[in-house]
Amino acid sequence: MSYITSVERISYKRGYKSGRIQQGSSVLARLIAKKFNSQPDRELLKLEKLSPDDFPELGEQILDFESLGAVHQWIEQRTAQKREDN
Repeated sequence: MSYITSVERISYKRGYKSGRIQQGSSVLARLIAKKFNSQPDRELLKLEKLSPDDFPELGEQILDFESLGAVHQWIEQRTAQKREDN
């Protein structure tokens, strides 16, 4: 059995977390694109503005949004709010 150093363990956790974030944003982008007949790549660019903590709420809100503009507005409001908090 090979030994894993603390540095390797931390790197693994960071890589795993990064992969989960990318996977979450990719799923949200595809959902938005499918519901509103948009391009997933375009939606990924918008989603990059959010923190991963926003993904679960957006995932629920997608069901209620009536338009793509409403999704983009929610993202802009959320990012503006985060800027004000910092």
